[in-house]
Amino acid sequence: MIERELWEMMLPIPTHLKTLLHPQGEDNHEFYVAGNIICSCGEEHFEIYYVGDVINNIVVVCTHAGYHYLTIAVKCSKCGKLHLIFDENQHGWNGFVCRETDVPVYEPFQLWRCPKCEGNIHKLSVHLHSEGKNDFIEEIGFETEGEGVVTEEDWVNGFSWITISTQCTHCQFEDPKWIDYETM
Repeated sequence: MIERELWEMMLPIPTHLKTLLHPQGEDNHEFYVAGNIICSCGEEHFEIYYVGDVINNIVVVCTHAGYHYLTIAVKCSKCGKLHLIFDENQHGWNGFVCRETDVPVYEPFQLWRCPKCEGNIHKLSVHLHSEGKNDFIEEIGFETEGEGVVTEEDWVNGFSWITISTQCTHCQFEDPKWIDYETM
């Protein structure tokens, strides 16, 4: 068990996904991790909510009042808990490292429905790419005092790319790149 915990500590799993993203496969390492989203209650089926525009069944960044938004949240179909999966204003390199602190909240969440059958319950997997811990350290440096202190352990929050795959639980329609977004 300790060996698996050490292995997972070296994976670029962002702090907000530590309990949700369960790595799958043998290709995971410091620069890449892929896994399934599983609720703390053990459920793998979710309603998906998003803030963004939809173009050709792909959710993309939307603009509101001069600010850009792309947010993905899921609601567990078993316990009803809501989990934030990605917010481009908080997560990834631009959201975490280059964060604009004055971005107003914009949450007209919409329910995602399967483009094939209109089902609203899905399984999700997340793929994250990172430039690695050393690159993060070299790029940002660290402050030890003040508001917004960033530590060496925060390297996992500065990932460079996120891909979210979905699978409809009703018709099994899969979209391997439902969200495919560079965060730098």
